[in-house]
Amino acid sequence: MKRAVELFLEYFDVLQAESETLRNCAYRIRYQVYCEEFRFENRNQFPDAMERDEYDDQSDHCLFIHRPSNQAAGCSRLIHIDPANGLSLPFLRYCKESINYQLFNPDDYAFNEIVEFSRLSVTRQFRRRCSDQGMFYTKPVSSQSLNKKRHPFPIVPVSLFLASISLFLESGAAVGVAMMETRLSRMLHIYGLRFEQVGPVVDYHGKRAPFILRRENATCWMTKEVLELFYCIQERMRESRQQEDALSLVGS
Repeated sequence: MKRAVELFLEYFDVLQAESETLRNCAYRIRYQVYCEEFRFENRNQFPDAMERDEYDDQSDHCLFIHRPSNQAAGCSRLIHIDPANGLSLPFLRYCKESINYQLFNPDDYAFNEIVEFSRLSVTRQFRRRCSDQGMFYTKPVSSQSLNKKRHPFPIVPVSLFLASISLFLESGAAVGVAMMETRLSRMLHIYGLRFEQVGPVVDYHGKRAPFILRRENATCWMTKEVLELFYCIQERMRESRQQEDALSLVGS
């Protein structure tokens, strides 16, 4: 069976979406997932079929590309605090009461020391199995699925998190926060992406809890396979920022 990095290099790519065209690809994916499929956002607020909000201008965006079809398969963003516009991070704005301050106190950090993982979305056609419909991620494949020769590695969601973690480490921030489903955190934990839960489950785009990833622990628990993939994605993200022809890699 191919290693995760071999699977990635053969079939996928990841880009930092810096241009307007690439960001629009991400916004269209978010519209499909957040507005049409899960109905977390009102589709009538986005007549151009691109889901956006006030945090996009202070975020780094990633696109996950399926090479054979030349299509974007998923996206994510990393939000920074911009003191110029007065916006705090979404988890502080909407879910501050869910934080257990004995486990994590945001007030202990300067504004540029906290970032937020946000809007991780995978298109429906790239979720692995029919039973995964209605989920934001692909669950680890069971032994029953292995008998059907399906690759057990959830390449799309893990790669999107690794791309965001790469941006997190480059940012210099001390802590990355994510409001996520507990089952997603358990899946990530299997592969060494160990987010710490720092509060109870609340109703925020579904049942989610606050999790943090500390800078000093971001890569130390990653499995050998995931760490190899992380370095590959990290390098690919750096290269994508330097490529003038990045726009041609994504279909409309």
